[in-house]
Order: sequence, then structure tokens, then C-alpha cells
Amino acid sequence: MASSSLMIKYIALLLLINALVGSQAQSQTSQPKPFKRSKLEYYVQAHVGPSSLAASDKFLPSLNATRTAKFGAGNLFSFNITEKVDPTSTHLGYVRGYTVETSYLATRSSSLETATIEYEDAKYKGTLVVLGIVGAPGANELAIVGGTGSFRGAEGYVTIQLARIASSTLYTFYHQANFF
Repeated sequence: MASSSLMIKYIALLLLINALVGSQAQSQTSQPKPFKRSKLEYYVQAHVGPSSLAASDKFLPSLNATRTAKFGAGNLFSFNITEKVDPTSTHLGYVRGYTVETSYLATRSSSLETATIEYEDAKYKGTLVVLGIVGAPGANELAIVGGTGSFRGAEGYVTIQLARIASSTLYTFYHQANFF
């Protein structure tokens, strides 16, 4: 009798292990495919102008505009990501974040930018978190400090260049994310 009770417990344990392994395998298959390339290219459609948050496009006022230009002023943003330079091309996600002015001089502008890039195409899905100084003429670089989904544990940098000025309110930037 003891051996049949032991056998039932053993079978129950095997069924439990099988159920756990099956649910773990199922949850792993629902995860996005890991990113395998060394770079990712896309375009950011930046609409410039007052935000819907307030009458001003700033979420932080300058510390002292008479002495430090716009130092400390901040902007919130949320822009569309597209596959090509054309804003009507395939939508791939969003870049959302904020900038804070870091230059003391009115003649030169630079900002600390922190952003989350939400990306999804037919193969990859996830986020990248980037951080760095922007505002220099030409290309700017932001550090990739992490990611989720297909970009879990990502490290590298994103180069940003102006690709097109469509109007006084629509700028298109080319982004190339380079991974280590």
C-alpha cells in the first residue's frame, strides 16, 4: 500500500513538473525575438511647437534667463518613429522623453536628453533607454543604457542626424542605433 501511495505522489510530482515546464516554455515563446543585428535604423518625425501640456512648450522655466540664457529650461516630447524619411511610411513606434537645457550661453545650445524608444516591426519588439547631450551641429550621440523585449540588456549608442526639414514645425531625424 505504501508503495502505491508513493507511486501516486511520484506521478503527481511528474505532472506538476510537466505543467510548470510547459507553462515556462509557453511564456518563453511569447517573448519577442532577441535582436541579433549590430545596428538598427529608423526615422523620428519631430513636430516642433507648443505642447498640449501648457501654453508654453516648457515644463521647467529657465533658472535665470537674464544671466544664464535658457539654462535649466525643460521640454517634454513624444514623436513618431517611421521606417523611412517620409512621415507616412510604416510606423515603428515612438520616442518619448525630455530635454533640459545645459548651456549657459545664448549663442550655443545643448541639452541633456533622456528618452525611451518604443520599437516594433515585424520581427523585433521592445524598448531602448538612451541618455546624452544633444544640440551640437551635425551628428549627436546618445548612450544606450538598457532595453527590454528584443533589446533586453542592450548597450551601445544612437547617432542622431537631421535628415529633413519638411516645414517650420516638422523635422525628420535619422537615428542609427549601434549595439555592442
